[in-house]
Amino acid sequence: MTSTGPPLEGRTTGRWHPETFVCAFRGHRAPAARARQVGQGDWLVGLEVVGGGHLGRCLRCDAWVLADPEAAERDEVGDIGDLDVPERGKKLRDSLVLKAIAVDRGVHSVVFGLLALGLLFLRSNLGGLQDQARVLVRNANGGLAGTGQATSRSFILKELNRLIGRNPKTLRVLLLTAVAYAVVEGVEAVGLWRARRWAEYLTALLTAGFLPFEVDELLKRVSAGRLIALVINMAVLVYLVWAKRLFGIRGGAQHDEGEGEAAERLPVLPGQPVRATPASSGPGRLGQ
Repeated sequence: MTSTGPPLEGRTTGRWHPETFVCAFRGHRAPAARARQVGQGDWLVGLEVVGGGHLGRCLRCDAWVLADPEAAERDEVGDIGDLDVPERGKKLRDSLVLKAIAVDRGVHSVVFGLLALGLLFLRSNLGGLQDQARVLVRNANGGLAGTGQATSRSFILKELNRLIGRNPKTLRVLLLTAVAYAVVEGVEAVGLWRARRWAEYLTALLTAGFLPFEVDELLKRVSAGRLIALVINMAVLVYLVWAKRLFGIRGGAQHDEGEGEAAERLPVLPGQPVRATPASSGPGRLGQ
């Protein structure tokens, strides 16, 4: 870790930041706040407070945390260069977006998995279900006789006739397709959650491959669900290709890794070093 590099982009008061969001759930990463004392060489991550005590800087969101001597885990901060800086800046934003895409793919995997189980049950009991469906269709036709109602317009009868006409080979193809989708989507979800580069390529290729089919389905029948799915998948594809620099776009993987390494550097904040005055010795209040 070094003390060079610009502050986080857009870091202004009153603006939402992903670093603050993550710290709100995971807690601050302030190693100096868990030390019993800080030295002059720790000014980048820890500051003594006039009148006693010290503050520790969160390495993720740059907030200053009042140290609790009773909860100290070590005597000193140690070598600043050995401190592990958590994800922040662009790297953190990318991580959050990839995790959101991973959740989406995980939901798809679960849905296809449930569909595969349903198809497996249907294929295993197809003969008995078709016999029962034939009995229901005969009884329904007899009950509707003379009523003037067209049998073909009955939704239940339509579905029963579809079940009767199901071919075991067709169900097998659908079952294998559902299993394949569930596995692939699950692999995507795990890889994206762990920020693996190969998972980004896999997701981009599969998403691009299915876009023509989604457009074709939307042209056949426009619905809110299909339109939302198309917009989400297009946004995912654009983000992966452009922001993550896939396929050599905008410099490729080297530039993307360079931005990630730059985000890990802990910048010097405006006004450092600072000291608290006796009048502002309350928790979290600092003076020059």
